[in-house]
Amino acid sequence: KVANDETSYTDDDDVKLIDFTTASLGAILVVLIGVFVSQAGELYNAYLQVVDSRLHGRGVARIKLDNGIESNVRAFVERNEPFVCRKCLADNTFWDKDSNILQAVGAETTIPVRVASRTTNNKTPTQFSREAAPGTRGKQTSAYREQNMTMAEFMNAYNKHESKEHLYAAQVNVMADLPGLLPHVQETAPPSILLEAVGKTPPRSQRPLSLYLGTGPLTTQTHYDSLENIVCVVTGGQKLFRLFDPPTAAMLLYADRTKYGNGSPVPPDEPSYKEFPMSKYALPSVVELEQGDCLYLPVYWYHSVSTLSPDRTISINWWRKPERNKMVVLEAFFCGNNNFGASAKCH
Repeated sequence: KVANDETSYTDDDDVKLIDFTTASLGAILVVLIGVFVSQAGELYNAYLQVVDSRLHGRGVARIKLDNGIESNVRAFVERNEPFVCRKCLADNTFWDKDSNILQAVGAETTIPVRVASRTTNNKTPTQFSREAAPGTRGKQTSAYREQNMTMAEFMNAYNKHESKEHLYAAQVNVMADLPGLLPHVQETAPPSILLEAVGKTPPRSQRPLSLYLGTGPLTTQTHYDSLENIVCVVTGGQKLFRLFDPPTAAMLLYADRTKYGNGSPVPPDEPSYKEFPMSKYALPSVVELEQGDCLYLPVYWYHSVSTLSPDRTISINWWRKPERNKMVVLEAFFCGNNNFGASAKCH
């Protein structure tokens, strides 16, 4: 027999070839569909981001803890622009339990506590806001009252959601009122290089460290601070910040120190466009902080803060004195002079 080098095909071979081709085409089709779905998903997410930015505001720039952090922070501070640093704090389980705090500061230690009427709807934030008193210069009446409570009294009552009163320990001076927390604050603090880049000098006449402890949902009045601020969530739920740059606030948030001090009369959650029509054009920069995150909140930036979660949440502010030259420019721009024009009423 002579060997036949030519390949011969049978009907079975044709079937196998068809099956192979069909399988290959099917695999290619699956890949193409996957690519299409992925691209469509990315386009949809991009669309949602655009819609979200229009509904809720712009984002806030993010910085990383790397070798260039000092120069990056200085650049933001010099142009008075906020930034967020994710996972900027050292882990510290001390803050996870009230019993740890109580042991460190003492049960009989007294702190100032804000008390407001809790909303009947658990989803509606309690308003911790202030209103102008008629005929006064910047003096305001509050939608909350302040009272002194021992730490034991506060810890026993603040997380009782069924209570008609909503308790919030806000702006508690750590150095003066809770010195027992100082070692734990130092262990938890953001990197010193970041704090020093924001400002080397803590304020002398005001509290350099402030603690905020409470449960949500709650929101504060839109207001500004006259100090540089690094605010960090040390434990618990999320905090939402709505930030308005000084030009926006001066023109659109009805800034008037003679009536509202450092606050705005525009309600943060449900603005009354009929009463404050210009506020509809005020587009905020919005950022949500979680445990370990820090926000640089520049001087003169109006902001409201909302604690979103009913969970226990603790945040700490590290305050720094702003540079004088920067304050002179911002004050002139905010209040208006021969070189700058603004709508804020400052005198």
